[in-house]
Amino acid sequence: MDRDAAIDILRAHEPELQRLGVRHAAVFGSVARGENHAGSDLDVMIEIDEAAVRDVFDYVGVIHFIGDLFPISGMCPIAKCSRRMSSLKQNERPSMLSRRGREACLGIRENVEAAFDFIGGMDAAKFEQDRRTIYAVTRCLEIISEVSRRVDTATKDRHPHIPWQQVSSAGNIYRHEYANVLPLQIWRTVQERLPELLAMCVAELQRADAPGTSG
Repeated sequence: MDRDAAIDILRAHEPELQRLGVRHAAVFGSVARGENHAGSDLDVMIEIDEAAVRDVFDYVGVIHFIGDLFPISGMCPIAKCSRRMSSLKQNERPSMLSRRGREACLGIRENVEAAFDFIGGMDAAKFEQDRRTIYAVTRCLEIISEVSRRVDTATKDRHPHIPWQQVSSAGNIYRHEYANVLPLQIWRTVQERLPELLAMCVAELQRADAPGTSG
């Protein structure tokens, strides 16, 4: 893909990019210089609106969306999600939580609670200045991301509002794109996204432990 073709694609999807919080997107690197070849990567630099891209899951969503625009990137599609808390639907058909799913829920719950404990009563400003806490919380988020991949399909289907793709992909962002992750985004991820994950785990574990059920 050459520079003009890449720019045309970005321009054609400018309204969607703006809705996701991308202020500006530009092609750079070998494609922009006209020096690319068959094996070259396509590099896209973005400027994001921090008010719109509030947390790490939002950031992962932007990366996935842009990756989907260019087939050569091989990135996964974005998953649409809502911000409501997790709860089981009333009169939902019973479904057993598998042993693997139970272990995943326990792992997620443990690390969500640890992240809450590390932050304690810190506000965003204090968190941004506390490197030790940032590192500790980021480690919790990495583990949550990894463990989320072990949640079975049936459990994910019962909680479609959880952005499972973003949760599982976020680990790669923490490990490989850490320079692009702002402490404020980490803080918001904990404050705004982890409660629904915790609620999901509590609901599933309570369900599994209810009399007459077994995993």
